[in-house]
Amino acid sequence: MPFVPVEEQSVVQKPTHTITLVRGEPSTLPDIPPPPERVERLETLPLTPHRPNFVLGLSVTIYDRQLSHLKWHDPETKEEFEAWCGWDWGLVGPMQEIENERIAYHLFYSPWYVDTTKLDALGRRQVIPEHPAVGIDQFVITVGNADAPAGKPFIEAVQRYCTANRHQLEQLRVARDQYRADAEAWKAANPTRPRNHTIALRPHRGSRYLQDRVPVAEESENSTEEESR
Repeated sequence: MPFVPVEEQSVVQKPTHTITLVRGEPSTLPDIPPPPERVERLETLPLTPHRPNFVLGLSVTIYDRQLSHLKWHDPETKEEFEAWCGWDWGLVGPMQEIENERIAYHLFYSPWYVDTTKLDALGRRQVIPEHPAVGIDQFVITVGNADAPAGKPFIEAVQRYCTANRHQLEQLRVARDQYRADAEAWKAANPTRPRNHTIALRPHRGSRYLQDRVPVAEESENSTEEESR
């Protein structure tokens, strides 16, 4: 760290390292100018009609990478929906937007994967909840008005996308899985080593922290330069 005479300091002791907070001499930079007065604009800009855009949040649970259970609600009407789909919604990751001439949905979800061949953290066998019969690449809406824009038309758009791009989507999933595995292996081989940190704060001229301040000597022996050694 550059040389800064220290006026006050506080040390936070962590189990593996320390964090030293230092108040150094005031900054010699010019004072920050006050913000300009806010001027209210009376005129209003004309708004042109446009297609509404909504963020469509989904709760997605995927069983054995073959069956997906979805929960969501219509962002316009707030109507709740649930559906079972006979495909892995993890493949839909690259599909971030669905749109037509009337509306656009921006998909937002993080799927939860369940492997029924493994035990959970409590040693229990994981099972698929009771659900209607769903064929491969088919879906069944169990809650909500299927004819609503955020109902059947939305699921059908995803269905067509997955069917038409299945090979490429599966290749992307394999690449993502390999990337995660490589990243975890690298982190395991290169663990983060804790280090001590020194954070120097320099009050600005005119700061309330400078009230009743007693300046340190110019040749102060206590400095961030020494702290960093």
